[in-house]
Amino acid sequence: MSRWKELTGGTSGQDYAARFAALARSGKDMHGEARFCASLVPAGARVLDAGCDTGRVMIRLARLGYECVGVDLDASMLAVARKQAPELPWFQADLAEFAPDALGVAADFDLDEAHLPVPPSITLPEYDDCCAAAGLTLVDRSATWDADPYDGGGYAVSVHGR
Repeated sequence: MSRWKELTGGTSGQDYAARFAALARSGKDMHGEARFCASLVPAGARVLDAGCDTGRVMIRLARLGYECVGVDLDASMLAVARKQAPELPWFQADLAEFAPDALGVAADFDLDEAHLPVPPSITLPEYDDCCAAAGLTLVDRSATWDADPYDGGGYAVSVHGR
């Protein structure tokens, strides 16, 4: 059983979507991740949203003209994504066993207990080591999806590439 399923029971999709809907209603910008990802690739490029959750980022990228595919292990997250955008391709798969021929990785991480409900399972250096083992090199790291400089805090956005 995956750590995610162990923590959530595989039923967190509706709650996750509700949390982001509440943030959007409060006036928060919900498209920083999509803008960041769009800045990494040419307009109309193919994008794999690995760990797509409820599809918020992928749906935005698709509306901006990107050719997107979403993959997540959590069926409850994918159910929300499919309901919001049934025309887009959504796949249930374990990313630990999924090996696309990707050119790069943009990923965000909560790194400390202040940002997570449980202690983190991987450190940033361990993540970088895993990326290196997969043939990826760190290209950039920031503290937010708006590219604020990373200062060693509890949240990081990392871009790795080949």
